[in-house]
Amino acid sequence: MHGHIYVTDIIDIKKLERENRKFLYTGLIISLFVCFDVWWLFV
Repeated sequence: MHGHIYVTDIIDIKKLERENRKFLYTGLIISLFVCFDVWWLFV
């Protein structure tokens, strides 16, 4: 790893964070729907 943090690195990190957040939200929504389906099955 290099000591200097370049602007491009920061932009890449921001882009990665945004994409990861998108994946996190979609995963949360999917898991919520799955839990709801399972819950309805048991109720």
